Amino acid sequence: MVDNTGDFSLDVLYAAPFGAYAVDQGQIIRFWNSGAEGILGHRGRDVIGRICHQVLQASPTESLPPVCQRGCPFIRLAGQKRIAPPLRTRMLCASGQWKRVKLTPLIIPEEDDRITLLHVFYELPDERGAGRTGGAAPGRLSPLTGRERQVLGMMAAGLTNHEIAGNLTLSYHTVRNHVSRIREKLQAGTREQATLIARNLDLI
Repeated sequence: MVDNTGDFSLDVLYAAPFGAYAVDQGQIIRFWNSGAEGILGHRGRDVIGRICHQVLQASPTESLPPVCQRGCPFIRLAGQKRIAPPLRTRMLCASGQWKRVKLTPLIIPEEDDRITLLHVFYELPDERGAGRTGGAAPGRLSPLTGRERQVLGMMAAGLTNHEIAGNLTLSYHTVRNHVSRIREKLQAGTREQATLIARNLDLI
């Protein structure tokens, strides 16, 4: 149920505490994690191999181009090696209801200049503030300290623990402890997950 893309394996996102799904340039769903199942109710085995807009029919809640429609603007931007900003949108659940989510698109490059477009998202409270959060909503995570946010930003830039230590004039062990606490606070199993969650929550 999981495709590997380049050096990045989507396996690391399967049990992540947020929704994640990936589509190819033909808008075919290639990956659907347990968080997406929990938030939207669509099971992976029912949606993988289908066209995304036939499943989700997403409707933006901001003045932005429609998403999950035929001729997806995110796909067009990704083909130009550009990425769309995070946005709030409504996505269609398996029940037929609509759910408000915060969605962040990310590009995963593959061989032969092909790309996979990864979408990470979490549920937003409804307009009455009574929504159920099926993913890693901001209110459910412990706040990061200023130093942890510095370290997180450098992690997102691809720096190793040794490089972060050198930049911040810290010991390697101190940086390793910061990274461990960041992962714990963001409920992330890996550095990659921590970065994805942080971007989805506008922490970096």
